Amino acid sequence: MIAPPRCSTARIILTAGLVAMLTHGAARATGYAQPVVDLTPYLFDADPALANRLISVGDPNGTPPVTPADRVDPNVPTSPYAGVVSINTISPDGSFICSGTVISDRHILTAAHCLDTNNDGVSDANLTSSSVIFNHQPSPTLISMQSVTIHPDYTGFANPSINDDIAIIELASPIPAGVPIYGLHTDPFVTAQALIMAGYGTSGDAVNGYNVAPNFFVKRFGQNITATFDVDDEAPFTQPELFFWDIDEDGSATDTLGDGASIGNFFETTIGGGDSGGPSFVWDDVNLDLVPQADELSVFGVNTFTLDLAGLPSPLFDSVAGGVLVSAYDNFVTANIPEPASLCLLAVGGLALCRRRAV
Repeated sequence: MIAPPRCSTARIILTAGLVAMLTHGAARATGYAQPVVDLTPYLFDADPALANRLISVGDPNGTPPVTPADRVDPNVPTSPYAGVVSINTISPDGSFICSGTVISDRHILTAAHCLDTNNDGVSDANLTSSSVIFNHQPSPTLISMQSVTIHPDYTGFANPSINDDIAIIELASPIPAGVPIYGLHTDPFVTAQALIMAGYGTSGDAVNGYNVAPNFFVKRFGQNITATFDVDDEAPFTQPELFFWDIDEDGSATDTLGDGASIGNFFETTIGGGDSGGPSFVWDDVNLDLVPQADELSVFGVNTFTLDLAGLPSPLFDSVAGGVLVSAYDNFVTANIPEPASLCLLAVGGLALCRRRAV
């Protein structure tokens, strides 16, 4: 039996002017020295009806053991993930939690279904009531929405496809001082990529499932590898638009997507409800110190779904999740930011080479 689609938003409850919630789960990652497997991505053809909109850890009794608490990011300005925000969407359908990424001083990149709470392809967010929450300090900063722009090809989550699930939130005021702005990774997806994911969603582990509620103020991060894509759902049906990963058990021969073994029990993670809209970063370790810095991260994709395949729902080992590729939607993003962000490539020796992306 196929499970009904679930989105990565989670219904939340408001408490005393601040949000107490239900979100989805992210997992934490430290710098990884492990090389990226040099695999050419291969096409993945799955039924969108299998998709769930939803970071979670490996085996709590593995080697080394790991728990969701190990993946919590400190809410400090020096965190490389200080520009990953939580989103409280208030709509006639209720109050929901998602994640997002700062891509300019007034814009947040997220999933379209985070704003489309009744799944008809149109934003349902009440702009004055909805807010973006910055957790770069011990005390959060809430900024309301000025406007939202959903990709024109998005018609609802898995309605009929899971493509085009991308949106931009314009803030009513600029981001707080000290919050990093991330660039976009627009290179074509032609080889496997190591990812760092971050978000505020439901957490848990790959043995027992989800058991930690999402939280607007608790961000987790983790890692995985992607080497699998699916293409545009509009003609000519050739451009990669979706990326996928699986969560592998350390030491297991099972590899659902054939994209390589686990990167280690402490590092390998997947997403959960409330992580939707959050980033999958690629990391260029310019400093060669194995410690991610905000200016070394660029947004490879927007995390948007999990897939229940062969009776393996997330976050269990061998389950599959993924999102939309930023490289497929670069023109949409830049067209909706009045002053396109610069793309900076840090060359060996620290020389910054920047270009402005044309709208």
